[in-house]
Amino acid sequence: MKAFAFALLTGLIVVFSANSFVKSSVTSNSADSTFSEKESTLSDKESALVCPVSKETITGEGVKYEYLGQQFVLCCEGCAKSFNKNPAKYMSGGLKDVVCGMDDGNKEINAVSNGVKYYFCNESCKEKFEKDPDQYLNEFKKK
Repeated sequence: MKAFAFALLTGLIVVFSANSFVKSSVTSNSADSTFSEKESTLSDKESALVCPVSKETITGEGVKYEYLGQQFVLCCEGCAKSFNKNPAKYMSGGLKDVVCGMDDGNKEINAVSNGVKYYFCNESCKEKFEKDPDQYLNEFKKK
């Protein structure tokens, strides 16, 4: 009888120990997966908030900037100045010609107005812009 009681007690200890181990493993794995999900979510958000000029992660709201109707978020005013000097360097896709509205602006055909560089598809559009930049920029802003 003592042997039976000892075996029963030993069996119960083994079962409770195993159950406790399994629960702690499951809890540990759940915590790890939750942590990983949070990490991956942060990584996705951070990758979406990278300054196109400095390539640094933007903290806070950043500096909102609009160039020819396209919205950008930059990390600081210094990057906004750099962007103004050479928008083509930081933009993907076509360069908009503010005179004719085409997306085929040429990096080599450009003019600066109020410290911001604009691109044109040909010399004729550039010349029109240089005669009255505000006419074209105001028209573009209305669109």
